[in-house]
Amino acid sequence: MRLDNLLKLDPFEGVEVVAGTERLDNEVSWVNLMEILDDLHQLQPGEFLISTGFGLWDDPSAAEAIVSELARRGIAGLALQTGYYIEEIPPSFVAAAKRHALPLMSLPKRLSFSRITKTLFDILGLAPRNPEERTLALRIRSSEGLTRPLMDNLLDDLLDRSVDTSYRNFYIRAESLGFRTDLSYRVGVLRLIPDPERPWNSEDLERLEGELLETLRGRPFPFAAMYWRRRPRHLTVLFHAPGEEKGPFLEALSHLCRVHREFDLLMGIGESKEDLDCIAESYEEAQVALDLSRHREFRSPVTSFRDVAVLHLLGGANDRGELQRFCSGTIRPLAEYDRANRSQLVLTLRTYLRDRNKNRTAQVLFIHRQTLAYRLRKIREITHRDLEDPDDLLALQLGLLADSLLSR
Repeated sequence: MRLDNLLKLDPFEGVEVVAGTERLDNEVSWVNLMEILDDLHQLQPGEFLISTGFGLWDDPSAAEAIVSELARRGIAGLALQTGYYIEEIPPSFVAAAKRHALPLMSLPKRLSFSRITKTLFDILGLAPRNPEERTLALRIRSSEGLTRPLMDNLLDDLLDRSVDTSYRNFYIRAESLGFRTDLSYRVGVLRLIPDPERPWNSEDLERLEGELLETLRGRPFPFAAMYWRRRPRHLTVLFHAPGEEKGPFLEALSHLCRVHREFDLLMGIGESKEDLDCIAESYEEAQVALDLSRHREFRSPVTSFRDVAVLHLLGGANDRGELQRFCSGTIRPLAEYDRANRSQLVLTLRTYLRDRNKNRTAQVLFIHRQTLAYRLRKIREITHRDLEDPDDLLALQLGLLADSLLSR
């Protein structure tokens, strides 16, 4: 496709050609997005390069070096978006582009990279292809594929707290990529647990993670915004969910585990954060939820931070001796009695505390109600705790959690 025809497409409305008008008949064979014009050696002839112009200033020597290299590599044209990092294209770049007859365009601020690439993909995906005439040789990976490296960098900055989101430049980057900065976000981390009975190597796991990521990216979720990212040891997702957030993920993970029986999936979810500079905190909470999910009394594929908040508080105790002392006054006497008498008082207490329903507890344990009544009396006798007193019940629940942490 010729560059002048490409510029007639809807996403380029309002574009101003400031140099190289005599070469608008250049054939475009690829569309590329670069935030910073520093890695030019990968550019190929015929590429149409779009950039935010980050780091550009009116430096004639720098402009000559960049523009001459772009012209030498035979790109079809360069489009710089003004209004964010640069208010206007530096005059030295315009002059250099005219000297090298390189088409140079100014993109208006209102255009986003995601809109440009999505529209191009939609239009070009429907256009006929005639390899003999070579009239439409635009090889575009997809709108998401073009912006994904830039979006991945943005997500990494948020998750690693490596950027001050109060800076204007961060919001410029986010808005240019279509990232919703007006929403609250929570973070989820998803870990693949392979079947230990099968031989696995790092290549197999990497392939499975990649397939899983693409499947999840293509699955519809009921969230106003959602961004997936692959990180070491897990997949990460930022999503906007002001209300209940587990249901859609429970459904998705259950379906995937039924289809792919060679692995299990576990997920941790952090708390919702109103400020973008708190996203890293939600990420940390999600990892804590994932790691502590194995200590919960009732396992679930999806665990939120609020589900394990007490466990996290206990686990943060600096003195393990304090936890051991607490267990000695609550759960440890029951465990010692069980070992000496081959009884199941700890299991009975765990089951009873689930919903404090004696009928249900007896059914779950497959014992008679009278047997349950005897065990509960024995628990009260050994622990000196009243199972009808809220404070004593809380102490016993915390004792079970502390014992789980100490045994890991």
